[in-house]
Amino acid sequence: MVLVTLEKALTFQELLANGVARLGIRQYAGGIGTGEPLIRFCSTGLNNPADLPFLTLLNTICIISLRSPLFFEGELSVSLQLSRYFSGIHPPVNSCLALTDTGHIPEFLIHSLGNSQMFLFASIYDEHLLESRLIGLIREKTELRTTLSGGLVNIEGMGVVITGESGSGKTSCALELVRRGHRWVADDVVAVEKRNDGLLYGRSHGFETSLLEVKGWGIVRAEDVMAPSSIMSESRIDCIMEMVEEVNADKNRESGKPSKVLKNIMGVDLPCVSIRASRDASCPVAEMESCIRTLQRLRR
Repeated sequence: MVLVTLEKALTFQELLANGVARLGIRQYAGGIGTGEPLIRFCSTGLNNPADLPFLTLLNTICIISLRSPLFFEGELSVSLQLSRYFSGIHPPVNSCLALTDTGHIPEFLIHSLGNSQMFLFASIYDEHLLESRLIGLIREKTELRTTLSGGLVNIEGMGVVITGESGSGKTSCALELVRRGHRWVADDVVAVEKRNDGLLYGRSHGFETSLLEVKGWGIVRAEDVMAPSSIMSESRIDCIMEMVEEVNADKNRESGKPSKVLKNIMGVDLPCVSIRASRDASCPVAEMESCIRTLQRLRR
């Protein structure tokens, strides 16, 4: 059993806001608790009846797997044991039971909750992935920090996160943009922080020295492939550009044009732009620059 104490408490509603898809939640049931904030979560395989009291810890998220050996003792046995714990708790438990490896909550579990007010949800992820995503989500909600997969470049004063599949040309485009006078911030992983002004800021993740992977060269220091004046330690993040092989046929996702599609990151809506990845060695940097100028005009 793993027990983690949260550095800053938050409610179920705050935790799950914009997080249902990220946690792989397919069904939820039960109450919404007493409104008191969570202070910890625990992960247990629920391997024997001795683990059941962990489910009733106040202000706790408890992760259990549907593959737990205890469930194979039979629904009636587990249901009776759960009901015994939940029915004897006063006041109602303000806790959350996260069931993994399934998109469906067994009826006997729903009935076992009784009047406990415990919130129950089913996730398609296994306990390890769900635990990892919960930690990441909690960190975003409490520390206002997260990471994005992609590169960060400052184009004409606007911070642009370039995303896309491996091999789509993200780093090549970033280097070409630097050659055209723009500035580089991060490659591969962007550490993002929401500050008191309500805006997002990004920088390189995990290293004091900025690194990037260049095709044919491997991993090198940014200073080895560009002038120091072309490197920024951080930049405000203003939009996301996604490198794709085929642009969505949706009229709102036309290549190289700001769309009505927004990506919400820690409560901040960022415009998303689809950029058609070139099949040859060229990079669509002129298209990216044009898009940024359009965004700048729209903001005036």
